[in-house]
Amino acid sequence: MEIENLNCSQLTIAHWEAWLHWHRDSDHLSSPFLHPNFTQAVNAVRNDVEVAVISEQGEHIGFLPYQRKTRSAGKPVGGRLSDYQAIIGRPDLSFCPKDLLRSCRLTVFDFDHLLTNQTPFKPYHSTVDDSPYLDLSEGFESYKEKLHKTGVSELKQTLRKERKMERELGPLRLEWMTNDPSMLEQLMSWKSDQYHATGVTDVFSFAWTGKLLHSLLNYNQQEFSGALSVLFAGDLLVATHMGMRSRDTLHWWFPTYNPQFSQYSPGRVLLAKLAQACPNESVGRIDLGRGMSSYKKRAMSGVITVAQGAVDLKPMRRAVREGWRTTRKWLKESPLHAPARGPAKMAKRLRNWVEFR
Repeated sequence: MEIENLNCSQLTIAHWEAWLHWHRDSDHLSSPFLHPNFTQAVNAVRNDVEVAVISEQGEHIGFLPYQRKTRSAGKPVGGRLSDYQAIIGRPDLSFCPKDLLRSCRLTVFDFDHLLTNQTPFKPYHSTVDDSPYLDLSEGFESYKEKLHKTGVSELKQTLRKERKMERELGPLRLEWMTNDPSMLEQLMSWKSDQYHATGVTDVFSFAWTGKLLHSLLNYNQQEFSGALSVLFAGDLLVATHMGMRSRDTLHWWFPTYNPQFSQYSPGRVLLAKLAQACPNESVGRIDLGRGMSSYKKRAMSGVITVAQGAVDLKPMRRAVREGWRTTRKWLKESPLHAPARGPAKMAKRLRNWVEFR
């Protein structure tokens, strides 16, 4: 087994074809974040994208795209925007993560949405989270019926609000996919307002993130595409969503809505309308991304598990990281949580600024 570290621009047609082969060959790698076009799109707006290429007897059997944060530190390609991370390659691929880092001249590789079924990374998991999805492979009515059998009424409530919106604002019209840049600008404006209102880092304050989303509008194939969807009620734009699609998987990524119509839950209505349209568009699954909000929990069909952690060649640094994670968990569960919340938010914002820049 050989491991070669290349700048993204150094990959040849043979590399890209092998990567695409492994992406197509495995269902658990179907996410658009793992498609080679996503890495190419990030590389077009940044200058720090590299790829570890694993080969055996001349055959390319694995690819790990990443960004070099510093001279010796790496993170997944797309950074905090990436909702799925993995080595894209042969299903039975066995490797030593530390050897992988040494070949890339890295001493640490951080991850936060790594597929847990890639067992060589398991010793480096710090936490494991659920990433829910909607299963639409048998159609929307089948999904609806299965949800009904669980006793969950969330979808019923959403469909009720959908009918109410239509009565009071006008007929609903979903544009499954548009490449209108003005619609994307409106989405980013609403989303930035939402980030500011909730005190979350505005990802669109970093120029490369907006450029990335605009560039994804130019990808429009079933194999891989940007997916900007918009929902109108009459002539009113009420909700938008920017995601990505690869093969039969649609990733729910940046949803937002016109705050004037929040009483209708337009974001949830948009998701329901997309779910209804998916079978006609040959989409069998909507990935909702990591995190179990109450709505995701009530709407999901199942979960994929992803891990947060780091492969670190310096044991002392890893011990400090684990100690800090333990301290944060203790603080959240202790009476000191409230007074520590302010400084913690400031530290988180600083960390996010470093991550996104």
